[in-house]
Parts: sequence; structure tokens; C-alpha cells
Amino acid sequence: MASRSIKALLGLAVSACLMGQGRAQASDLVINTGLSAPTDKAAFQATVDAFTKAHPDIHVTVNVFGHEEEKTAIRNWLATDPPDLVYWYPGVRMLTFVKPKLFAPVSDVWKSVGLESKIAPGVSEQLTYDGQQWGMPYGYYMWGFYYRRDLFAKAGISVPKNWAEFLSDCAKLKQAGLTPIALGDQEKWPAAGWFDYLDMRTNGFAAHEALMHGQISYDSPGVRKVLTEWASLVKHGYFTPNSTSYRWQDAQRFMFNGKSAMMLIGSFIIPGIPPDMADKIGFFNFPVINPQAGPAEDAPIDMFSMPSGAKNQANAKLFLAFLAEDAPQSKLAEGLGELPVLKSATVAPNALLQQQAAHLAKIPHFAQFFDRDTVPRMADAGMQQFQRLLYDPSQVNAIVKTLAEAEKSTAAND
Repeated sequence: MASRSIKALLGLAVSACLMGQGRAQASDLVINTGLSAPTDKAAFQATVDAFTKAHPDIHVTVNVFGHEEEKTAIRNWLATDPPDLVYWYPGVRMLTFVKPKLFAPVSDVWKSVGLESKIAPGVSEQLTYDGQQWGMPYGYYMWGFYYRRDLFAKAGISVPKNWAEFLSDCAKLKQAGLTPIALGDQEKWPAAGWFDYLDMRTNGFAAHEALMHGQISYDSPGVRKVLTEWASLVKHGYFTPNSTSYRWQDAQRFMFNGKSAMMLIGSFIIPGIPPDMADKIGFFNFPVINPQAGPAEDAPIDMFSMPSGAKNQANAKLFLAFLAEDAPQSKLAEGLGELPVLKSATVAPNALLQQQAAHLAKIPHFAQFFDRDTVPRMADAGMQQFQRLLYDPSQVNAIVKTLAEAEKSTAAND
């Protein structure tokens, strides 16, 4: 339930909204989300139900769109018929709507709940621009390898400590008749996690961030080395055949049914792990390739932002404040298979999430994932080329050339 302090701080805004727009409109709240997976929809609906129980006078409408559908449609919503809140991403993707003033700042909500002191500095940094905050973070999730403990044991291998051991494990799994790595890249973004990690583990976080911001060319020796190493994995047949034909949800089933041994994916996979698989699925971090690269992880943050054209801004701010409370955020993060951003919130009693939370507490650098860390035009070009590599790993030189040309075109047009 929303605290009395939050209600008091936002009460004047609600009153003004009621006076200016009429009681019927002020009692509405429209939220557009890309949380379309069944477990995600259920988790968010439970949050909405808890909010409406605390605010029975507010009628909440939730419009659910496919993950990729939302990315395509959001600009049109914001310009023509904006909802009151929209599910979106911090970092560069956030700025694409902040700079043209399609998002409204919510710094007053942050101040009212004292959020700055309750979350990690890295989280705050990703949502702050020009001295203002532009969304309410509610969770983040780590990427890494989920693997079948029983299949590893059957193949006589253990969790790899470095890249040489990882390659050896893949070879032994293939010899045992298994596809070592499950991958479903139909929506293009899942494979981008491979590029992120190979780049961060090979060239380091600083170089990866510089690449994402156009300060290092894709036609550099470091990037070429990354793509060459990735192509080698494809050539050896370590990934799901025809991986671009499957969604990530399809690929996870290959691991659950014993056809594949492991999968690089975010913790949003956790709610979908079958109960009879719970004690068979383990987790390990992406192995070290270059010890000099330093520690970094893909740990994307999720948030809700308020469009500048939102009709029910007071109600939107009440919902954002609600998300900044321990209990709602803890329950939502658990339902989504994520970690709450609030330091005081409770991490779900799940061994995999607990393991990840302990690890991330020691990590100085979080990447936000390829399609969030770079501008949309370059992200689209990159993910298309990553699929090309999965189709034909002999095309590394052509892929490097295409990426470098896309980078120049992006710089010229942005």
C-alpha cells in the first residue's frame, strides 16, 4: 500500500488534475507494456491489482504488446496518443525520447520517495540526463549461462573457469551427442548477448562502451577478433542448428528436454524453469577470456517512463511511487525473474537469483545490453549482421565491412 508520505507529497498534483480534467478522467491510468510473456504478464497484473487495492478510485488499463512490437510502435504512441506510462529502457534508448521531449521528467517522484539513496549509483546514472530523472527503475537482471548439471556430469565436465575450459567442455558435449549451446535468435536480440560478452571479456568494458558510443570502429582489430572467435563457435556446430528460426522461449525448451546443455540468457528465464528441472539447472558467469579485460556483466535495468503527453500524470506518478516501495518491487522482481533495484527490497528465495545478486554486488561495471547501449539504427544493423554470422560464419570480413559502413552512416545522420 502506498505510504502516507507519498500520498501527501503527491496529493496536490492529484487535486490539480481532478480540477483541471474532471473526476472521470483523473480516475484513469493507462499503461503500455512489452511484458508479453505469460509469466511477465501475470507478475505485472499482480502489481496492478495491488495498486488498485491501495487506490480503488483509479481504474487501470494495461495494454500489452509483444517485445519487438513495442519497440516499433512506441514512437507513434508518444507522438499521437500517449499512454500515461510506458515500459522502456534506460541509457541510450531512453535518450531517444528524452531529447525530443517525448518523455517527461519524474524527478519529483524520485525526491518524494528518496530514491537516490536507495539504489546503486550505476542504476541512478542510467536514468539521469541533464540533471533530471526520466523513469522509475523497478528491476534489473543479469545475463549468464544456465546449464544442465546432470548433462555436464554425464559428459564428464564441470563449470569452466576460463575460455579454454569452456571450449573443451563444448567439444566434449558435442562428442556426447548434445548441442552444447541452445540459442533462439528469431527476434535478433538474443544473439547480441554473445557479442556483448565476447567483446567485454576480450577487449574490456571501457573499450566496449567506447564501441557502443561510436568512439571505436567496428573495423578495429579488437572487434574483428571478437567476431572471428564467435564464428569459430558457429563453425564447430556448438549452437542450435537454424537458431534464427526459434524464439528464445523455444530454445530454452531444448535445454529443458535434454537436447542442449546450456544457454546464455538473462534471468527472465527463471520463472519458466519447470518444477522438475529446478534442481538440475545451475548458473555460471561468462568465462574469462582475457584476464586483463576486467570484470563487467550485462545487467539491463527495466523501468516505466511517463510520456510528456500523458493525460493522467498525477495517477502515473502515484503508480511510479508505488513501484518504489519494497514490497511491490520485491514481488514484481520475483515474478519477472529479476533482481529489485532497491537495496532494502527482498531478493526472491531462488538459489540462482541469490547467486547472481551476490556476484553483482562485487561488479563495478554493468552494460545495458547491445540494443540499449547504442543508438537504434546501429543496434538494428548490428543485430542483422550477428544473424548473418550465425547463417554463414565464413563472412566475418564482409560483416566487419558492413558494420563499419553502418557506423559511418549512423554518425552522419545522428
